[in-house]
Amino acid sequence: MPTPAEPLPADAVDLLVQEVRSRVTYRGLLLHASAELDTQRQLQEVQESLEDHDWRTDPEHERHLRQRVAALESQLAEQWTATAAQARRIVTTSRVPSEHRDQVTAALATHARLEVQRRPLRAAQLNRPPALRSALPEGPALTITPEQVTHTQREEQNAIARALVFPETTERDRGLGESADPLTQTLEEAHARLLSSDRLCRRYTLAGQDQLALHYALQAQTAETEYDRAHAQITAERRDTLKGRPYADGDTYHVHLPHPDGTGHHLIHLDVRYDASGLHLEVTGDSARRIERRTGIRAGTGWSSLARWIEDTHAALVEGRGGGRRPQGHAHLIWEWQHDTRLVLRRHLNRDYPGLIAALEAIRCALEPA
Repeated sequence: MPTPAEPLPADAVDLLVQEVRSRVTYRGLLLHASAELDTQRQLQEVQESLEDHDWRTDPEHERHLRQRVAALESQLAEQWTATAAQARRIVTTSRVPSEHRDQVTAALATHARLEVQRRPLRAAQLNRPPALRSALPEGPALTITPEQVTHTQREEQNAIARALVFPETTERDRGLGESADPLTQTLEEAHARLLSSDRLCRRYTLAGQDQLALHYALQAQTAETEYDRAHAQITAERRDTLKGRPYADGDTYHVHLPHPDGTGHHLIHLDVRYDASGLHLEVTGDSARRIERRTGIRAGTGWSSLARWIEDTHAALVEGRGGGRRPQGHAHLIWEWQHDTRLVLRRHLNRDYPGLIAALEAIRCALEPA
C-alpha cells in the first residue's frame, strides 16, 4: 500500500489556491458557491422564523416551515457537492501534484465560499453605489428581422460583438474590495454587524422588549455609518485601480470595422458592468437610454439579452464553460457564413436572446470614429 503524502504547509496551499484562482474557470466556481450561499441564507431565515414564534396556535404553518427547512437542507447538500466537484475539475486541470489535489480542492472550495460572502459588497468596488443605477428604458422593442440587415451591417455587427466579448484591456485588477486588505475587512465587519443588529432589533421588537430593541437599533445605525464610510473610500480608490478591466470600469470598447481602406477603427460607448453580486453582467439604464436617444432605435429587452449574450459567450469562448455549438471563429459570433456565399444569423440566437440584433444595430449606429 502506498504511503500517504504529507500534507502541504498552509502557505504552500494558499499559493496554489491563488494560482488556480487566476484561471478564468474560477468564475464558474464562484457561481456554484453563490447559489450555495443564497440557499444558506434562505435556510437561516426559515429556521429563525421557527425559533422566534410560538407555533402551537398555527401547527399547519409550522409543518409547512419544517418541510421548507428539509427541502432547503437537501438542496444545500446538492449544491455543496456541486461546488466541490467544480473545484475538483479546476484543480485537476492545473499543475497541482495529484497526491495533493484533495487538499487543494478543499481549500479552493472554502476560498470560493468565503469570497462570495464578500461579493454582496461588490457594489463598493464599482464607480457608483447601486442605488444610483437607473432602470432600463421602457417601451416597445424595435423588431429587426435578418432580412432587414444588409451584408455590410452584418459584418459590422460581428465586429462589434467581438469587441464586446474580447475587450482590449490595459491593467489588471489589483483586487481591492476582494482581498483581505484593512479597508475591506472594515467593510465586511460593519456589514456583518449591521445584519446581526438589525435581526436582533426585529426579534426583540416582536418580543416586546423595547429597551433591547432600541439598543440594537442604535448598533445597526452605527454599523451602517461605518459601512457607508468604508464604501465611499473603496469606491474612490477603485476608480484608478480598475481602469481598463473588462466590465468593471469604463464604458469604451475599440472595434475595428471591416473597411478595406484601413480606416475602420471606431469606439463603442456602452456601460456593461457586473451587478452587485459581481457574477452577472448588465447594461446600465443610463447607457441604454443614451444610445436610444442618439439613434432613435428602441431595443427594449434587447439590452438585457445583450448582457446575457456577452456573459454566455465570454464563458464559452474564454472560460471554456457551457455546451452547444461554438461559433465559427471569433470573427463570426452573430452572423456566420452559409455555403461561403452569405452571412446568416446563427441558429437559435433570436430565440435565446430576443432583441439582441436591435441592441447591436443601435450600438452600430452610435459608433464614433477613434
